[in-house]
Amino acid sequence: MLLSRVTLAIGLALAAPACATPVSDIADDYLAALLIRYPEQAQQSGLVTPAADRFFDASPAALTVWQRREDSWRGVLDRVDVDKLTGADRITYGFLRQDLDNSVRTRICRQELWPVEQMSGWAASYPDLAAAEPVGTPANRARALRRWATFPDYLQAEIINLKAGLAAGYSTPRHNVELVIAQIDGLLAGPVDKSPMYAPAATDPDPAFRAAWTALLTDKLNPAMRDYRDWLAANYLPKARTSFGVLA
Repeated sequence: MLLSRVTLAIGLALAAPACATPVSDIADDYLAALLIRYPEQAQQSGLVTPAADRFFDASPAALTVWQRREDSWRGVLDRVDVDKLTGADRITYGFLRQDLDNSVRTRICRQELWPVEQMSGWAASYPDLAAAEPVGTPANRARALRRWATFPDYLQAEIINLKAGLAAGYSTPRHNVELVIAQIDGLLAGPVDKSPMYAPAATDPDPAFRAAWTALLTDKLNPAMRDYRDWLAANYLPKARTSFGVLA
């Protein structure tokens, strides 16, 4: 879902008409919101996001706000006379309608309540994000430190969602949870300066930044990842479903 929305953002940018229209105004608003809602995916795709100093807000409150905005955009699209659209507006309308409708249809899956994922979850994708983190200038270094200082909050939000998921009968298959635990073990193995999460400091020659990043990784990031891993092993894994079917 996240990757498709980044693809959509690129498509909207390419389909934008030379002059503003009501449909392009909706697209501009939606694109700007996507870049803020999904800053990691935007950055990894080479898109500029004003939210580069933070992570995806996984809190239930943020999800509620986002879904209300989706409903509002769909309401605006419902009032558009599609038969009168031509050229770029018609293409843009199609992008918007498909993405927003798909998002609403998948709400029933409650994916936010079982986000433990060995292919696209944070333990698999955030090492790449760390490796691609822009550094090399005072502004970039400060932004990187601000962003990653909030990573423990992101993990705590995931735990809150996972607890709510278990209470509501949603869980990731047990085998997938085991794979994610193994991924986190790999991130925590070895000295700090060999960690995949050390990448921003490894590519920046500034001694002060390296020291600050080492302290952040040692004092905040690694403990937060370990707490998340231990919570999965002790509290989530025993209750995770043993079958792979979505309806299990």
